[in-house]
Amino acid sequence: MIHLRVAMPIEVEMEKNVPELINEKEIIEAGLRRNPPIRKELVAKYHIFDVDDSLESGHSFWSSGSDGKFKDYESRLIRISNWVIMAKKENNEINTFIAMWIGFNGLYNLFSGESPSERGNGQDAKFENIITKLLINDANKIVETYTTHLDHLEMIGHIYKSNNIGQSLRNKRENATYIEIIVEAIRCVYTVRNKVFHEALYQGDFDNTPYRESLEYDENINMSEEVKLCLPFLEVVIMACLHNVRTYN
Repeated sequence: MIHLRVAMPIEVEMEKNVPELINEKEIIEAGLRRNPPIRKELVAKYHIFDVDDSLESGHSFWSSGSDGKFKDYESRLIRISNWVIMAKKENNEINTFIAMWIGFNGLYNLFSGESPSERGNGQDAKFENIITKLLINDANKIVETYTTHLDHLEMIGHIYKSNNIGQSLRNKRENATYIEIIVEAIRCVYTVRNKVFHEALYQGDFDNTPYRESLEYDENINMSEEVKLCLPFLEVVIMACLHNVRTYN
């Protein structure tokens, strides 16, 4: 097993295509035959190779365990990681989002629990705390690399007919620090999280449900498209935090 900064296994199929040689028998008898080298290109996003752009270095980092302030919480970090893995195995966007947020919730609560001044704070203050402290050195790379994810999060304001949500993120992207942009982006995700967790909105195609006539129409009732906008950036933030918490002091 190769340990990397991904929540799903990377499958690499090796194909051995040996050409047919007309004089293969003569080559074998002469002792000249050798097996051709097998090569297969592996295309991956940069953040998989997050340690020296190397499979070997990434594997060593992720398999070695924590050596910072949270080294005694390895089992909890593994459980948190398992929620992310579970999320990636889901084929329903709502279930994926729920499992992903549970993992993130566990991570920022674990992080804030180590600071007495943070324990009594609300959820938004806790995820702002972990982002501010763990992503300070990665914030510029995250914001500049995942501009499309941020564009999608700005659309949430249109979905909920609230200019405050999308407009606030747009404003941050124009004149705020990278950390402030990431925090505001996760606040957008948190808005959708609250809809999913507290309003029991319908997951599927509302117009085709047999109960369509008996339900009061709510254009926000189908959440699948909304969570699709949130999932990519949420995963980026979770995996970056999981990476940095391992060496945080």
